[in-house]
Amino acid sequence: MSRADARSEELSDQILEFIRSSDLRSGDRLPSEGEMADQLGISRAKVREVYVSLLERGVIERQHGKGTFVKEVPIKDDQGYQSGFAASIAAAGLQPTVEILAVAHSPVDVDLASELRIAPGTEVPKLLRLFRADGDPVVLIEDYLAPRFDVEAMELDQNAIDLIAAMSKQADLSGSWIDTHITATNLSHQRAQQFDLPAGSPAIHIHSLVRSSRDEILCAARAWLNPSQIKLKSSRRVNMSDPAMLSFIDRRSAVSRRTSQGPFSKQAKGNPQ
Repeated sequence: MSRADARSEELSDQILEFIRSSDLRSGDRLPSEGEMADQLGISRAKVREVYVSLLERGVIERQHGKGTFVKEVPIKDDQGYQSGFAASIAAAGLQPTVEILAVAHSPVDVDLASELRIAPGTEVPKLLRLFRADGDPVVLIEDYLAPRFDVEAMELDQNAIDLIAAMSKQADLSGSWIDTHITATNLSHQRAQQFDLPAGSPAIHIHSLVRSSRDEILCAARAWLNPSQIKLKSSRRVNMSDPAMLSFIDRRSAVSRRTSQGPFSKQAKGNPQ
């Protein structure tokens, strides 16, 4: 990303945060470009540029002679797949709800069996849930539970919004953790339909494994995030006193030294240093 693109992204985040922190809802009026420029301490031209970008993304809309209005409140997700999507939706000032699209016992394929550490073809409880924010579809989750769980006893009508809590009634989840793998994907026709998006639309895909304190795999989950509604953001503190981090830096330095002395170094090719 160029410096200009990074700056534009930063300004977009500032305006999105203004929408959230001001508790603005769909249909609420935004400050004019001049008013927003004064509030954020940036030029009116920059605000106009960001407004155009947000218009294209469908976050805001302009009404001739009236002004600029919020169209869709964006959800900021700080690793929400770990803290709970419902909490992230509520933090954006929206009403979280969940719709159970399917409950079944499904035989697992070889890959899923390997993840759950069971034999291929074993039937496991399978759930398909759609999270909504003020009625708009935002997260689709496909859960495969370990065979030990009795999905009929989970009272999903009351507990579907927090599956971890429902699972904790049948298994000891103290000390458990969630491993996640995040990739970009294109939505299949079926998945896109559930988000009211065109087939092939880009989306974030999250693959998670819920592990018990004894390293038992309790659940394998696949989530698709509506790209027009959710933006992932995270931060991580670097601990330079961590032996693992120091070891990593030492290895990087050793690789760098070997590369500079190897047959592909600039000196070996006769290039000036």
